[in-house]
Amino acid sequence: MTSGSFPIVLTPPRAGNLIGGIVIGLSGAGFIWCAFIAGLFVHFGIVLLILGIPIALYGAILAPLSLRLRLVLDADQAVVRGYFGSQRVPRRAIGKITAWPSIIWTDAHGRQRRTVVNALNLFRSGYQYRPRKSVVDAAEARIAILREWAALQD
Repeated sequence: MTSGSFPIVLTPPRAGNLIGGIVIGLSGAGFIWCAFIAGLFVHFGIVLLILGIPIALYGAILAPLSLRLRLVLDADQAVVRGYFGSQRVPRRAIGKITAWPSIIWTDAHGRQRRTVVNALNLFRSGYQYRPRKSVVDAAEARIAILREWAALQD
């Protein structure tokens, strides 16, 4: 990679994150609605309410926050923007890129750190749902860009 090609910005598929968060939030809202229809103190209404509130909040909070997920690769550092904060990782301190992916690196005090790169994370298998091959290939290509930038072959 030449120095003129920086910064490299890697982002997740925005529509998938938003749609997933909206579906989760609406599921929680459906539980809450059913709790009030069933009655809070009869027919397990309180159980539906207890289940629905955290699910609705999860979808309502994480769906908009997923828009900030990204990985910015500069000449000397990676800036990992997560759901709630950002982490700067010096390029020379990187020891490994895991398949999840996470960046394993060593800080200035010699402590080993792990920074999860949610922008490149992809649920790759499951019992009923598996992402399309093109989606998995795109995620793997982004991880390969990260590995190439870090000059790690894994």
